[in-house]
Amino acid sequence: VDIVISAVATAWPVGSNRPERVDYEGTINLSRAAKAAGASRFVIITSSSSGKADHFLNYIGGNVLIWKGRA
Repeated sequence: VDIVISAVATAWPVGSNRPERVDYEGTINLSRAAKAAGASRFVIITSSSSGKADHFLNYIGGNVLIWKGRA
C-alpha cells in the first residue's frame, strides 16, 4: 500500500453513525491502519468547512464539521 484515500462521511448522524464515531474515530483508525501497512501518503477528501464551529451543518449533523476537523 502506497497511498490511502479516505472519503468517509456519516450518512445519518444517529446511533453508531454519529460523526464522532464515523468522521473522527473512523478516520483515526484508518490512518493508523494505513501507517501500519506502510502507506507513504494518507489523503482525506472532506468538506472545505471542516473544523468551523458556526457552520449550519453542525446544527443538523451532530457537529459533523467539528469532528472532521479534529480528525
